Amino acid sequence: MVRRWQHPFLSPRPPVLPAVLEALAGSPMADQPAVIDGSRELTFRELNQRARALAAHLLTQGVRTGDALVLTDRPGAPLCEAFLAAGLIGAPVLHLHALLRPDDLAHVVNLVRPNAALGPPLDGLPHLPFLQHATPGAEARDPLVVTDPDLVLQFRLTSGSTGKPKVIPLTHRRLLSRVAAPGDWYTPGRRHGCIQAHMFPGYQVLSALAAGGTVVFRPLHLASALEDFLREKRIELLWGTPALFALVARVKTPLPQPLPALLAAVSSGAALEPECADAVSRRWDVPVWQGYGQSELGYLTESGPGSPPESVGRAVPGVQLRVVDESGSPLPCGKDGRIQARLEDPFPGYLGGEPSPVDEEGWITTGDLGGLDASGELHVRGRDTDQIQVAGNKVHAREVEALLRSFPGVEEAAVFALPHPLWGEVVAAAVVVAESQSHPTRATLLRFCREHLQAWKCPRVLFLSPDLPRNALGKVDLPRLRELAREAPRHVVPVTGTKRNAPFR
Repeated sequence: MVRRWQHPFLSPRPPVLPAVLEALAGSPMADQPAVIDGSRELTFRELNQRARALAAHLLTQGVRTGDALVLTDRPGAPLCEAFLAAGLIGAPVLHLHALLRPDDLAHVVNLVRPNAALGPPLDGLPHLPFLQHATPGAEARDPLVVTDPDLVLQFRLTSGSTGKPKVIPLTHRRLLSRVAAPGDWYTPGRRHGCIQAHMFPGYQVLSALAAGGTVVFRPLHLASALEDFLREKRIELLWGTPALFALVARVKTPLPQPLPALLAAVSSGAALEPECADAVSRRWDVPVWQGYGQSELGYLTESGPGSPPESVGRAVPGVQLRVVDESGSPLPCGKDGRIQARLEDPFPGYLGGEPSPVDEEGWITTGDLGGLDASGELHVRGRDTDQIQVAGNKVHAREVEALLRSFPGVEEAAVFALPHPLWGEVVAAAVVVAESQSHPTRATLLRFCREHLQAWKCPRVLFLSPDLPRNALGKVDLPRLRELAREAPRHVVPVTGTKRNAPFR
């Protein structure tokens, strides 16, 4: 289990999240920077004052405990203020932004049924009264301050990578169980760079603030601009998604200047591809750690000093992990199977009547494949949903993706299943190639696959794309890829070949 240190300012632990900020605003960290957003810098004392002033202002505009609010600001200082202000008065929040597709936006709004919105206008948002932010310098009057830890604080969205996003109601108690128990990553005064295109607030932002760290926001994805940001802002710990680090790994030009302040990079969410982590680590000369988890479960593991580079770390407090076979029987250390987790704080379920992923013993199947080693480190090998069943033969999407990415000129590849009337499913692939005179063609890639894979593993649909469509969390948008694949030409499996490449019937 990941080691935790005793928080110097949060003992006993406050019952609700905004009280964490209140405690820090009255601690020795009060005048240290909490949030840096462009030219704006707020200390813990100032952030607390602004949140309290906004909470009082929301009350004057008719917001009451239990009223759901849509927040539309991009990740940054105003969104931090709005989130904390809503928490003070017990108004649960749903963060939406322009990266959500219109149909997904309408779907989640219909589930949450918010009372009002706060922030800039958002296209596709149903007609809601838009509230006003408190004016700068507004008096931080004492608003109604809730103390019930079981009030819903946030409606968090799943990624929707295989369908519509689901909505999870998270209480103060559930968020605090993770946020107020710092691990090795969190140190008072440390500068955390948060490059976020996904839903806010993530566990990383809240945990960094709760530990007395400084959160530095930057909404960008270009690797060169990112490295300038890391250097200029003296970022010590960079948080990002696997999609962000994949962009960094693709950069071929040498790093123009070193990054002297950077201690480590942390990928959060899905497991990072080992070759991607290695490329980033070599480029920046720092370790790449991981916070592996899911929207439903929060962080399940954290890696850090002492973790093997191919590991996603050990279970965090309050989490049990096990690996089971296809029948659900537990497997011993060193054996790969389906990864399951059980939480000390039970999963609350989804809004809208979606079936719960929790079995009768409290275990949740994560959808990933992997194993636990003797020291408790978790190794993720791929997605269970990445298994494609072709005429009774199993194909692991990661195997085909790795082969395609090994071809010179291929920058990215996504492999997925398409339905087939006879074989159940077939393999499809979308490939991003480098812009060069010698970039690979569809025909050369198909021939390469036939030379190295059994026939049932070869893509029957392969198309070149300028990029891979991604959803609001930066994950590959599989529904969109399947739409594109319907228009792509089919590859006919040859009826002759070597035994290795023999056809299937």
